Amino acid sequence: QKKGPYRVKNHAAAKRCREKAKRYEINLAAREMQAMQDRMYVQAHVIALKTEVLSLRDQILEHSNCRCDMIQRYIARTANTI
Repeated sequence: QKKGPYRVKNHAAAKRCREKAKRYEINLAAREMQAMQDRMYVQAHVIALKTEVLSLRDQILEHSNCRCDMIQRYIARTANTI
């Protein structure tokens, strides 16, 4: 007879534990999905920014014959890093 109430309590505790684990798993899956979406968003922006940098460099090089000191210094610095 003493095992009856213990088993009922244990059964309820096990059920709560399983439910808690399931909620944790669902939450973890949602966080994983959000992290993947964030990573894709950041990667797209990195690609866009790299493309913009290349475009700006091309524009600067188109003005390599200009007498602008800033452009000439940039071109000289860039040539030294290559």
